[in-house]
Amino acid sequence: SKEAAMIKGSRIEIHSPIETGTDMFNIPTTKWGLEAVLGDVLAAPASTQDVEGTIRPNGDEITMDFYIPKTYTASLRGRQIHHQGNIYEVIGDPQPYPEENTPTRWNRVVHARKIEG
Repeated sequence: SKEAAMIKGSRIEIHSPIETGTDMFNIPTTKWGLEAVLGDVLAAPASTQDVEGTIRPNGDEITMDFYIPKTYTASLRGRQIHHQGNIYEVIGDPQPYPEENTPTRWNRVVHARKIEG
């Protein structure tokens, strides 16, 4: 559509956990590594709220929605999204919408959160 042609997304990085060995208790250790760089991702703030409870009394949770282009088909379960200097944790296992329901370039919405404080 003409409207979709006018929309231009931003750049994000997808990071995945990489096993680096085991610690002194034989528990696997990991670090985060760059898996992919995507352009044309639509990013929209979903919500900002206080984190309830006594563990993080001054904490905030920021939730973002990232609309992923159809050209990226890899799983996003357990991944991080780096966007504009922030790191967000992907929530769940985002699945693409059916092709007949996505006439634009994007077919998967990824809910992700950042907790601060």
